[in-house]
Amino acid sequence: MTIADQIQQFHAKKTELLASMDSLITKGVTLSGDEDAQYKSAEVEITTIDQHIDRLKSAEARQAKDAKPVARTPYITVGDNTPKGTDFVRFTKALALSRGNPMQAVEIAKGLQYGNRVETVLKAAIAAGSTTSADFSVLVEPQLMANEFIELLRPETILGKLTPRQVPQNIRLPKATSGTSASWIGEGKPAPLTNAAFGDLEIGSHKVGAIAVFTEDLLRRSEPAAEALVRDDLLATVVQAVDLAFIDPANAGITGVKPAAITNGADATAASGTDADAVRADVTSAYKKFIAANHPLATGVWIMNPSTALSLSMMRNANGQKEFDGVGMSGGTFEGLPVVTSTNVPGDAINGYDVVLAVQNDILVAEGGLAIDASREASLEFDTAPTNDSTTPTPSQLVSLWQTGSVAIKAIRGVTWTRRRPSAVVVISATKYA
Repeated sequence: MTIADQIQQFHAKKTELLASMDSLITKGVTLSGDEDAQYKSAEVEITTIDQHIDRLKSAEARQAKDAKPVARTPYITVGDNTPKGTDFVRFTKALALSRGNPMQAVEIAKGLQYGNRVETVLKAAIAAGSTTSADFSVLVEPQLMANEFIELLRPETILGKLTPRQVPQNIRLPKATSGTSASWIGEGKPAPLTNAAFGDLEIGSHKVGAIAVFTEDLLRRSEPAAEALVRDDLLATVVQAVDLAFIDPANAGITGVKPAAITNGADATAASGTDADAVRADVTSAYKKFIAANHPLATGVWIMNPSTALSLSMMRNANGQKEFDGVGMSGGTFEGLPVVTSTNVPGDAINGYDVVLAVQNDILVAEGGLAIDASREASLEFDTAPTNDSTTPTPSQLVSLWQTGSVAIKAIRGVTWTRRRPSAVVVISATKYA
C-alpha cells in the first residue's frame, strides 16, 4: 500500500469518527457515562490519526525530494469518464452527510475519495450550501455541477422535450386583446378610426421542490451503483413534480406558489370513440380549432401517455397495415407533428388518458437555478401529498430521520410557464383508442 493510499485510509477513518461524535451530541440530551467515554475516546483517536497523517505526509515529501528524475516519455491524458452529474451527486452526498457543514463535508469527500473537483467546490462554499445563493453561484465549478444535473433533468421532463419560447422571470409582456381593423373607403369618403386594445401577460417566479430520503449507509458508499441510485432518485422526484404541474388540467395554479398547467382552462373535448375513424375525427377537430385561431401548425406537438402512443402504433387496417405509422411508445410523429410521451400525462386505463395538442411557440418558459439542502435531524411526513402546514397544523404521523439513520435531500428548481394565448392548447380527454 502506498503512502497516498494510507493517507486516504486514515482520512476515511477520521470521517467515521467525526460522524459518530456528531451522532452522540445531536440527541438533544447530555451524554451518559458510556457515551462521554466513547466521545472522549474518539477525540483521542482523531488526534492520533492527525499526528500520523502528518508523519505520512512528511515521509511522502521526503520520498518526492529524493526521487530521481526519469526520462520523459510520451503520455496520454485520460479524461474524466464518470457519468454526467456524478460530481454533483458526490457534492450533494458529502454535504448531506455533514448536515450542511462544508468544512466537515470536505473531510467526508476526502475520505470517500471524491476527487479534487468536489473538494475544491466544498472548500470554496464555506459560506453557503446552495448553488443559487449570491456567494456561491459566482463560482465556476458549482455552476458546472448544477448545469450537469439540469442537463440530465431537462430531457426527462415534458417541458424539456418541447421547444418553448424562453423568457426571463418576473416580467410583463404586452399582448393584444383585440386588434385593429380596416375598411374599404369610397372616393372622397373619410377613413374610419380603429384602435387596438392591449393587456399584460405576467411571467412570475416559481420554484418546485422535492424531497428524496436515503439511508446514511447508502450515502457513505462511493461505488458507482450507489451514486447512480442517488442521482436517478433525485431526478425522478423533480421530474414528476414538474410534469404533473405542467400537464395536469386540474392544476389551476396558486398565486406565488406554482403556475397553472398549460392545459388548465384549455379547450377540452372527450374522444369521440375508440377506433381509427374516431382518432382521425378527433385529430381533425383539434387541427380545425388551431386553424380557426390562426395558430401556426408547424410548431405544434402532441403530448400523450406511452399507453396511448402504443395503442395508436398497434392499430391495423383490414389489410394488416398500420393505421398511424411513425408513432410509438417513445414518441415519433403522429399525423404530421412530433410526439412527446410521458407517464405523467393524466389518465388511467379505465377512464382513458388525455391527449394534448400544443403550439410550442406560444408556451412561454422562464427557468431559474437549482438549490440543494439536506438534513439528518428532521421528521418527515412520508406522503406524496403531505397535510402538515405551519399555518394550520394537522395531526399526522411523522418519521424521525435521526432515529432511522436516514438523510433527506431536498432539491429545489426554479421554473415557471404560461400560455401566450389561451387557444394555444387543445385537449382530447378520456381517450381509449384500441
